[in-house]
Amino acid sequence: MSMHELVATKHIHWAHAATDSSKLRSVLLHPAHYKGLTLYEQRSRGSYALTHEELQDGAVRCSVFGNLDHGQPDYTHAAQQIVQQQPQECRFSALPGAAVEHTRQVFEASAYQQHYINPCFQYVLAGQLLGQLQQQCTQMAQKFAGAYELSTLQQQDAALVDGLWTFRSPGSQAMIEQLIAERHNACVRSTSTGEPVAWVLEPEPGCAGMLHTVEGHRKKGLAKWAFASLLSKLQLQHQQQEEQLQQQQQQQPAAMMRQADSSGCGAVGRVGGAGSGCWPGGHVYCYVVQENTASMQLMESLGLTNTGTYVWVGFKQQD
Repeated sequence: MSMHELVATKHIHWAHAATDSSKLRSVLLHPAHYKGLTLYEQRSRGSYALTHEELQDGAVRCSVFGNLDHGQPDYTHAAQQIVQQQPQECRFSALPGAAVEHTRQVFEASAYQQHYINPCFQYVLAGQLLGQLQQQCTQMAQKFAGAYELSTLQQQDAALVDGLWTFRSPGSQAMIEQLIAERHNACVRSTSTGEPVAWVLEPEPGCAGMLHTVEGHRKKGLAKWAFASLLSKLQLQHQQQEEQLQQQQQQQPAAMMRQADSSGCGAVGRVGGAGSGCWPGGHVYCYVVQENTASMQLMESLGLTNTGTYVWVGFKQQD
């Protein structure tokens, strides 16, 4: 395969140490969640993976994942692949900070203009912290007994969540209803009214997000309670996935495993070195807007680690 040849693929054979791995693992493990998405791979120097999803409004949504095991990712080439398709608008989700300037130069040279940018920190729950999270939930349940209770969001709560979401849009309530129906979430309810006053959802597999506390109930620790509850659910799911993958690997013929090891690129489902997780399972993670110091402190108090800057940025064709 030549350096700049991209092929559509259903599987990515990258080593465990691949960068930007949490979200890429989610793509691999939950392909049904990313409907309409095309995944590409490049297994030579400058390797990267590119996801491309066409949206109903004529825009495309893309993510680029680098793999330092194959040299510095060629983010410029990745951007060129997208520009060649001449989308009216391109929205990048969780673009690595190192790729932003390369991407901007390519789009601006092709008569596009940047129309929004939102840098965030990625926080990852690296380590077996399930017991610690569950203990914190128990302690907070005792602390708030009689005033608040831990619960989950229901369909009738979607309008409230949508109305208070910073990124509300014409189709966002339907999206929230789908998340409530299909994915994990956690909320804290007032025992006097039964209404949710703090909540967090799973906008993408393994990702905790959309954290919010209603005015009048803030600075009490309710967001931490809801967040710790969701993290414990996601961590438990991750551990179960790892156990299943390990069982599958034990059933694979030894020759297949030796072949994967000798290729130098690993295999989907391969267990990494000591202390690492299984390849498709990834880590529990979330994104925090860089100006949100309160949320950063919350992440650190729950044992999450800041792994770097990721950016949401959009480009439109110039009029």
